[in-house]
Amino acid sequence: MDKELVAQGISKRYGRKTVLDHVDLAVQPGIHGLLGNNGAGKSTLIKILATAAPPSQGSVQYGTLQRPRNDHQIRQQLGYLPQQYGLLEHLTAREYLLYAARMKGGSPKSDVFSPDKWLRQVGLQDYASRRIRGLSGGMKQRLAIAQAMMGAPSLLILDEPTAGLDPDERVRFRNLIQEFSREATVLLSTHIVSDVEHIAQHISIMHRGHIVAHGSPEELANRAVGRLYEIMLSTADWEFQRATWMDRHELTHGVVAGIIQELGGVRIRLVSDTPPPNATPVDEPGLEDGYLVCTTLDLSR
Repeated sequence: MDKELVAQGISKRYGRKTVLDHVDLAVQPGIHGLLGNNGAGKSTLIKILATAAPPSQGSVQYGTLQRPRNDHQIRQQLGYLPQQYGLLEHLTAREYLLYAARMKGGSPKSDVFSPDKWLRQVGLQDYASRRIRGLSGGMKQRLAIAQAMMGAPSLLILDEPTAGLDPDERVRFRNLIQEFSREATVLLSTHIVSDVEHIAQHISIMHRGHIVAHGSPEELANRAVGRLYEIMLSTADWEFQRATWMDRHELTHGVVAGIIQELGGVRIRLVSDTPPPNATPVDEPGLEDGYLVCTTLDLSR
């Protein structure tokens, strides 16, 4: 049965510091991206949703199960990858997944708890007998992802899962998560737009402890329609103005969304509520442009 993960009025305080401030979030089956820069409060929210930390205020419900009364039952249906994940590095990759299967109460003989199956899924079958301490950072991250997916949980919560993965590994991961989400609810927290741009059905943008926007990737990208511009500079002008553009992120006429060096010059991409001088409108914004609008222009109103 499809289950929705719902957080209502979640706040988290450490002394006088408020990290989360009355956050509401509804995560439906499929892939839901939680997008925000480092320090936005994503990891704190993820820990609360994954039963790893209590909220100072608010409620969390998964289907008919509620925190904290049903934490044990929620964990039985949960796969979780925290941002900082400690592996038992003296074990081999296969031994570690055998250990993870036992900790989850599953039999390694069953398909959903088979270490060899999950090693194949993350491309580590040739390293099954390699001790974890001898694996690269990207391989360790893939092993941690395999641990989270082992048992085919109905709820999968991933915090910065692509950290340390190279471009090919990121593509493999996105394909794997897309397939996994056909039978599960997946919440993927990241500060990297491309991690969720093409696979998430819904995205929530987090900024300074608040959810500031929510929608499909297309809806969020459209926040930048009529507010995205480009300025072309010659190589000589760029060399003269480089320090100004590189050192000042927030400008009088908007926010720098990108600086692209091209043959013969530099193209500067801006989001702004008013047309900057000497700028040309851009008709097709992307999710990153919409993200900047939501976390800068819209918040300044």
